[in-house]
Amino acid sequence: MAAILVVEDDLAIAQMVKLILGKHGHELRHVMNGEEALEMLLTWRPDLIISDVMMPGLDGFALIKRLKEYPDLADIPIIFVTALSQVEQVSQGLNMGAVDYLPKPFRAMELEARVNNALRLKFLQDNLRRANTELAELTLVDSLTGLKNHRYVNEYLEQNLLHSARYGEPLSVLMVDIDFFKRINDTYGHVPAGNEVLQDLAKVLRAQTRQSDVVCRFGGEEFLVICPTTPRSAANTLAERIRAAVSEHKFPHLVSETLTVSVGVETIRAEARP
Repeated sequence: MAAILVVEDDLAIAQMVKLILGKHGHELRHVMNGEEALEMLLTWRPDLIISDVMMPGLDGFALIKRLKEYPDLADIPIIFVTALSQVEQVSQGLNMGAVDYLPKPFRAMELEARVNNALRLKFLQDNLRRANTELAELTLVDSLTGLKNHRYVNEYLEQNLLHSARYGEPLSVLMVDIDFFKRINDTYGHVPAGNEVLQDLAKVLRAQTRQSDVVCRFGGEEFLVICPTTPRSAANTLAERIRAAVSEHKFPHLVSETLTVSVGVETIRAEARP
């Protein structure tokens, strides 16, 4: 089932489309022209638009042109349904981004087939976009701790340094390094003890930081905490809080010693640009 917007000034044809497609369980809404379609799209996102070409006011070609101007609307597929049959007009609609073109009068089976094909393609593209987004996210996440990784640090810091320079806001960065981590691995084993220590430390860091702070695994036993709009005094307080929380935390695999960390703090304060 899908959400379909019918843009058609001929009420008889609009009713026919709704009767043909409604039996498949699709949610169908109808508007009379392009202006009404754009108004409806402010609050509702259909999976497909079926639009006449020749309409009073904003016609079908003008509608698709307007949709392509908005990133959140540009991917909605459009099927044009029109009495126009000239090759150049069919080509114009397809070149503007329509996924299909159905001449009037049309048969029910043909409309159903073209709609099913357009929806199948649309849902495949949606799935591909979601998969690509998830894949892109995975490349920025450390698989062991679930924190953001070194690659994310580079991108995030670059953006926030520009923001700090533009608005004159402080940006603080904490480097958290586990003391004598090699000894822990040598004594208790890299797997699972060493890995689980890193995972537990990630949880401690998350618990001690704000939602606006970004906790990253920078290297083997090195972590970064990036604190936007945070002056040096507040960053120093956070560093001490992290140091104390780690030393007080009970790491299950470290039966004979306490884990400690060293924390370095750097704060950048830029003058706001006019």
